[in-house]
Amino acid sequence: MISPVIGNITSRFGKRKHPISGVESFHNGIDLACPTGSAVVAPADGKILRLWTDPRGGMSLSMVSNDGIRFGFAHLENRLVKQGQEVREGDVIALSGNTGHTTGPHLHFTMSKDGVWIDPLVHLTPALSSRRGSQDVTVL
Repeated sequence: MISPVIGNITSRFGKRKHPISGVESFHNGIDLACPTGSAVVAPADGKILRLWTDPRGGMSLSMVSNDGIRFGFAHLENRLVKQGQEVREGDVIALSGNTGHTTGPHLHFTMSKDGVWIDPLVHLTPALSSRRGSQDVTVL
């Protein structure tokens, strides 16, 4: 599994103080700061499940890998895939952005399996070092 974008981790999975509301809450993914328009790639082979836009996450999409892991991508500038489309690991599926409630351009990236949230860093840390341009990735 590869990292969906090259960027610095600015917020980790789990309990945190929300950067906008200031309220302590559960963060269901990781935030990767990256310039608007950065390529967002499929972290694994799979299928695009859903495309949507809402005030909180902005332009978003979800996909499921062939082994049943669901991935979510939020705050996008543009989606380059369609619902139901098959994708391969490394395919560019979107461009990162600054849509929805944000403090700056980044990708909010989530993982879940059987309805349970998963910390993406547990699965992506080894992949972060192998992703092209990995010298730009910082794991805090």
